[in-house]
Amino acid sequence: MLSLTNVVDSMEGNLYRARFFNTCGDTYSDTVSLRIITGPQVSISPYSFTVCKGGQAVFVGVHKGEQLTFVQWPKSVVGSAVYNDIPGANEDTLIVRATDVSQTSTRYRLAVGNKCDTIYSSPASLVVRDTPRITGQLQSIDACLGDTARLSVQAINVSSYQWQKDGVDIPGATSDTLVVGPMTHRDDGQYRVVLKNDCGSIKSQPAHLRVVTNPVIVRQPVSMSATV
Repeated sequence: MLSLTNVVDSMEGNLYRARFFNTCGDTYSDTVSLRIITGPQVSISPYSFTVCKGGQAVFVGVHKGEQLTFVQWPKSVVGSAVYNDIPGANEDTLIVRATDVSQTSTRYRLAVGNKCDTIYSSPASLVVRDTPRITGQLQSIDACLGDTARLSVQAINVSSYQWQKDGVDIPGATSDTLVVGPMTHRDDGQYRVVLKNDCGSIKSQPAHLRVVTNPVIVRQPVSMSATV
């Protein structure tokens, strides 16, 4: 058996044969050539993705190498440094459906190998975003004429707010709290807020802001006399 060490590219195509001999003569084996197989390489690692819940991320890795024996996508779950193979994920492309925000920070990488070596791509992360969600609904309130009223909503996953009165946008009312005042009769009406992010929008329940006027005496008492 012939063992070659420190094999380099310049040895590609070298011819070898074995000679067998004894006192009666010698003979030679068939000639064989040396073919050098290069180890695999990942030329482009997959990119990280931010997707909305219900969408999908498409991870793609570009690799090269001869006589690959396997292609495999492992993943690392949130909070773990250990990568585990994804069953059936043996193509250059991995499609991941974003079913829950708990998938955020999951990492994926591409592994390729042949008889020479196994190589891993740089990891790519997945971030799953949800639509806005209201955690504290808008409530109707009464406010006295001339006072200031505050309407507010509690929510998560929000990138923008837009307040409306009677279904019409209020210019400049783009925070989680709407301040109205000093109150006039024109401020009486139905209010709600539209919450948005890149994944969608949601409207709060309507709330009635009722303007309450100060009591007015429409008829003053008059003095009276009585006999007993």
